[in-house]
Amino acid sequence: GQDSLAIVHVTVGGPAHGAGLAAGHRIAAIDDTPIAAWAEGTDIALWTQRAGAVAITLADGRELTATLARFY
Repeated sequence: GQDSLAIVHVTVGGPAHGAGLAAGHRIAAIDDTPIAAWAEGTDIALWTQRAGAVAITLADGRELTATLARFY
């Protein structure tokens, strides 16, 4: 499996942008669960359906908090 998720696009003014995420960043863990530990075939979109704040660990070690919201 893969060990991180690449961020391809962040909409200015959106929740990801507000959290400090940008295109080119790589997410290594969400809520302390490493991406590498996700089961093969896990739908990446599932974590975005939760409400509230999530802890995001970037591949470079930085930790950010994003508050999930329906944006589109």
